[in-house]
Amino acid sequence: MIEGREYLFVAPIDGKSDTPLYLQLKQQIKKLIIDGTLRPGDSLPSETEYCEYHNISRTTVRQAFSELEKEGCVTRIKGKGTFISEPKLSRTLNSLYSFSAEMARMGLKADAQIISFQTITGDTELIQRFQLQNEDPHLFQIIRLRTVNDEPLTIETVYIPCSVCPQLNQEILNNYSLYKVLKQYAGITPAHAKEVYAATLIRKEEAKLLNCPAGSSAFLVERTSFDFNERIFEIAKIVARGDRWRYELERQAEGISFQQQID
Repeated sequence: MIEGREYLFVAPIDGKSDTPLYLQLKQQIKKLIIDGTLRPGDSLPSETEYCEYHNISRTTVRQAFSELEKEGCVTRIKGKGTFISEPKLSRTLNSLYSFSAEMARMGLKADAQIISFQTITGDTELIQRFQLQNEDPHLFQIIRLRTVNDEPLTIETVYIPCSVCPQLNQEILNNYSLYKVLKQYAGITPAHAKEVYAATLIRKEEAKLLNCPAGSSAFLVERTSFDFNERIFEIAKIVARGDRWRYELERQAEGISFQQQID
């Protein structure tokens, strides 16, 4: 037993229980994570230590660790050991999503740094999607770096027709959320949005902002937002770090539940 970590061995493993041994060990460790006894970065005892204390096989311990790793609860580093991962943060996608509001609900500090704010002439694809063929083709292009607890997680590129909210500028966005500005200055209330998810790799310039290696896996999310008149007022492209985000799809009798998680 390791001094200072006795709590990791308090609950016994019951060999007569109908619950598999690996699942008992997994549940014990998860309980300590959930109640805050184990925190991100804490190391777990070795496989050998668990085997000797509980008189269980190395295969049992490895299966428990493997299940915990799949769920994002722990990280195994070869030659160093098994460590508690950052907690999972989730949100459902059955309603319109406010990044800042959702992170605040979880007790986290969310922030957005504006990397670029400029007016551009929309390309053919954006003009068609916004249905601006016979209107002003100019768009606001806003590039923001999203952080949670000061850790960079996503790069968001947003396009909004200038005609939608001519008053929009960087100074306003430095102090208020985008949707709040659109509501106050243009009377726009988001009604619904469509999102498309794809796998991608992080480019060199993105890697510098996200503080991760170039070529790392990432999610590319494209969001199209509609107001109550079915007008598209926003198109956003989001690059989310693959090592920190996870999307879960659960099929239910009455429909589908979709969750996005941060590792």
